[in-house]
Parts: sequence; structure tokens; C-alpha cells
Amino acid sequence: MTDSVSREMKKSSLLLLFTRNVSLKQWVDSGLFYREKLLYERFIKEEIIGSVIWATYGGSSDAEMASMLIKEGKLDPRIKVITKPGWWIFGNFTYSLFLAIIHFDSIKKVDFIKSNQLDGAWAGGIAKILNPATKFILRSGYNLLFLYLKERKFAKYHFFRILLKLPVSRADYIIVTSQDHKDYFIDHYSLLDEKIQVIGNYIDQTKFGPRPLDLNRRTVFLGRFEQIKNVINLIDAAIEEDIQLDLIGKGSLQPMIEAKIKDHPNIRVLGTFPNDQIPFLLQQYTFFMMPSYSEGNPKALLEAMSVGLVSVGTKVPGIQEILEDGFNGIIAGSTDVASLRAAMIRTKTEDIASLQKMSQNARAYIQKNHTLDSIVKTEASLIGY
Repeated sequence: MTDSVSREMKKSSLLLLFTRNVSLKQWVDSGLFYREKLLYERFIKEEIIGSVIWATYGGSSDAEMASMLIKEGKLDPRIKVITKPGWWIFGNFTYSLFLAIIHFDSIKKVDFIKSNQLDGAWAGGIAKILNPATKFILRSGYNLLFLYLKERKFAKYHFFRILLKLPVSRADYIIVTSQDHKDYFIDHYSLLDEKIQVIGNYIDQTKFGPRPLDLNRRTVFLGRFEQIKNVINLIDAAIEEDIQLDLIGKGSLQPMIEAKIKDHPNIRVLGTFPNDQIPFLLQQYTFFMMPSYSEGNPKALLEAMSVGLVSVGTKVPGIQEILEDGFNGIIAGSTDVASLRAAMIRTKTEDIASLQKMSQNARAYIQKNHTLDSIVKTEASLIGY
């Protein structure tokens, strides 16, 4: 790269649209902040981008939190936060429609706009209309529309499918995290293949490093307690097979889960933990369970593989692209209780040599496909670096 081009890139700026309803405070409280910030701090450190703006759905407390994080040295000062105005009273969905207008002073100055997820990406489409010169990168980490179909929310499915035509049609590039997701966009929105790029999630190798596989045969689930994650079937299978299972997370199904496991001491709800504590938690287990009905490019699964756990996943989009049965993990034939139970039987019966080999192959897969360096390089190419 020439000095003149490098100087020009230093001046460029990127605005990241947070997922609808998500605030900086939620990122920090959930532990996601320490993972999500890495990409944008690397962009700045390597002079790919000069400055970054995060557009969140929090109020003034988000701005205060950003200032505190910068003061404590936990956030690069070249990352600024713009928030929902205190006078806004109409809810987050309506705010997402007016975000680009309310913050037009910031929109008109940035060179690139990127959505963090599909949900709320229409704000980027509107920003592109208001400022056609900016490049809009639509990122979709998981398929929001499939989620609505699975939950039988057909009215929402049809509404958002129509609404999403706006950002999809206005995007200069689309990033998805799996081939299945790319195929969906091509089939349902008649897009050209070259407009969409598959870029998986990155794993912080400095934190989620390998260690000798603990052969205690303990099992852990980490994720949201929601229907799409299929936690109830997982618990039923664990009860039937008398598996020791720890559940890390929270969600709307928690009361049902706690009622179901109250007479089963082998199954525990541990709550949530900051992301930087997750590696140490995972190291206490042999197996990681991902029984979902569908996934994008699940970070929890990738982190477990990076640590070296033997992962058990269902044969569904987003998981079957990562796990190869018997090679770097175990695949359950379906999402039902019987299939999950059959996979759990294998966690009891697989010999130690096979488990250690799957652990090694899982780690090798992450090193080959999901390093922060490779993701930074690929995303940088989209903005002309």
C-alpha cells in the first residue's frame, strides 16, 4: 500500500449499527463487549479505518459507559458512541426507522456503514438513501426470518421479509456467516453471488487457547434459553440418559427449565458469565452441547472447539457446516429427544483416543478458519484496503 493511500484510509470512518434493541450496556453486562470490540480496535490499530462510531439502542447511559470504558483503557478512544435521544418515546422499532435521520450529522460524514445483524439493518438502507456516497455493508450473523418461521410467527416473517428488501437492495456488499445463509439470500432476494461473501465469526485465540482435554465426561450447554436453541429437548434427553449437564445462560424459558430440573441434581443452571471467563469455565468439561434447530455461525460452538472440547451438535444449517461426525465432533441425527439421547450415549462410550483426536481436529479447524487475523483481512478487503 502506498503512503498516500494509507493516509487516505486513516481518515476514513465506519459507523456500526447495533442490532435492534441492543445497547452498549447489554454488551458489557453479557460479556459480549470484550469479544465484539476486537474487530474494530484492530481496524483502527492497523490503520484500516481512522475512526469508528457505534450507533446503539441505549440512552445517555451508553454514552457515559463508553466514556468510562475509554477512561479505564478498555475501549479505544477513537471509537465513539451515538445513542437514542432522551426525548425519544416511540419505541426501538420506530427509532430504527428514524435513526439515520436523527443522526444524519454522523451519517453524512462516514465512509462506511455496517449492520451488526440483519435485525435493524434497514437503518443502513435508509442511511444509504440519505447519503448515497457512503458504502453500506449489510452483515447477517443469523437468519432472522428462519427464526420467525421456526417460532411460527408468520405475520412477523412476512412483514420483515418485505422490510428487509430495503437494506438488501441498497447494500454494496452483504456478509453472511454460512453458505446456507448465502443460498437463502440468493434464492429469496434474487441476488448475484458476487455481492455476498461468507465470513465466519472470529475467535480470540489468546483467550480461547487449547489445553489437554479433561476426560471427566462432564457436559455443558452455553447459550440463550430460547425455543430456537432446543434446550428443553436437551434437558429431557439428559434426564433420560442420566447425564451430568450444566447450563450456562439465561432467557425466557428459564422458569420452565428450573421447574423441569428441580428433582434432577445432575442438571444445573449456572447463570451467565462475562465472555473473558468463558474459557476457564469450558476447560472444566469434556463435551459441549449445541442442540439448536438452526444456527448461523455459532460463536459458542466455535469457542468450545477452540478450547478443545468435543462438541455435540444437531444436523441443522449452521452446525453441520462446522462439525464432521467422528472427526471434529459428534452429530445428532435430528433435534428430537431420541436423537440427542443417542448422541449422549456416544459421549459415554467413545474411547479416549477418539475423543482426544476429535479435540485436536476441532482446534485445528478453528485455527484454519476462524482467527481474528483472517477475518480482519477479509473484511478489510471489502472496504478497499
